[in-house]
Amino acid sequence: MAEKALASKVRSPSRRRRQKHDDSLHQIAGSFRAVPDRPHDPYPGNVLYLQQVIGNQAVQRLLIARQEAAVAEAEALATAVDGPLSPAQVVKALSYYKRRPNLYTREIIMEIQFAVGSVPTGKMTPLDVQMVAKKQQELNVDAEPKLKIDGMAGPRTLPTVFKFGLSEDDSISQYTEKAKEKWDNKGNKSEEDIAREIVDELINKRFADLKMPPLKVEIQENLGSRGSFRGSDWTMRLDARQFRPGRFHDLRDTTATIYHEARHAEHDFRIAQMLAQKGHTAEQIEARTALELSVARTAVAVKYDLTPIQVVMAQGWFDSLYGYEGLERRSQNSQKLRSAFASREAACEVFKADPTPENRTRLERAKARLQEAIDEHDDMPHEFDPERLEARVEQLFGEGEEHDDPCRLK
Repeated sequence: MAEKALASKVRSPSRRRRQKHDDSLHQIAGSFRAVPDRPHDPYPGNVLYLQQVIGNQAVQRLLIARQEAAVAEAEALATAVDGPLSPAQVVKALSYYKRRPNLYTREIIMEIQFAVGSVPTGKMTPLDVQMVAKKQQELNVDAEPKLKIDGMAGPRTLPTVFKFGLSEDDSISQYTEKAKEKWDNKGNKSEEDIAREIVDELINKRFADLKMPPLKVEIQENLGSRGSFRGSDWTMRLDARQFRPGRFHDLRDTTATIYHEARHAEHDFRIAQMLAQKGHTAEQIEARTALELSVARTAVAVKYDLTPIQVVMAQGWFDSLYGYEGLERRSQNSQKLRSAFASREAACEVFKADPTPENRTRLERAKARLQEAIDEHDDMPHEFDPERLEARVEQLFGEGEEHDDPCRLK
């Protein structure tokens, strides 16, 4: 008991002293609190508050001055370099690469520099972005849709510069030549059977060379477009109307559509390889992209066949298809397409029933609105690349069929 009583006597003053000490610190700290409502009063807290605000403003002014100086220096350098881009465009292009250091590594930049004909230093300069812009101009000759001349080697430009798989020139030309031969020598075979043969014997043979699984093909009524591809069952679908006489019949367009949809399949496979390189399992890839599990497993098995520059391209397609901004843009465009298509069809029916100048004007406006939605759709990175390949197949194939259809887009 005596020990306990003694201990309590010893600890109690100790606790009181600590409490008093803590209270004193609290009081002192309180006296230095900022009083923003009275910044000119000579309280210690207001002095600290003013010092903090003035210091932050000074730092902010310094950062702005440095940024303005950097922009001015970049514009001065850009002015000294000839090319299609203005100084402001050069600065914007340089900023594009700097904001994406994880994608545009030193090695990737060196590949871009080598491809456009500048010195591969691993760091983008005004000269380099002007060279990229010149390459974009060169690639736009006889090609659709057009690349923007902006000096940014992004998800549209990279697949056009670094061709691989179905985008290789030899692959496109050989496919078109052999497909046309099949149409010209179909004998007693139906056009549906020839289309299946083109997928089985031309596309899937190429896929085998690329270590990709063979595509299945189905022909459906009222698909809504000439063709579509769905990765969840690894199947290409073709609209049956294009194989019957009428405004949808055009073997050139059918041939190009098949290649377009096959490229979509290759996109999905490359995306799976890219995700596999980042550590995703086949099951995780299926959950993230809805790709058929067996296809995802094949992609995982050959994931390192994808080169670093191809990984960057696959990332661009992934962002366009599954990224937040990409999904939002696709959703908005889908609504716009559906609305514009319905308006075009309605205006078409009215014009056919009563072909007055007023109804023709209404039809032309509806067609322009639909074309705008289509152009927006085709500008998405995951669509831009297949559209370029489709246009190339059409060029190599030759003239298509003419239809007396006032509702058809030009």
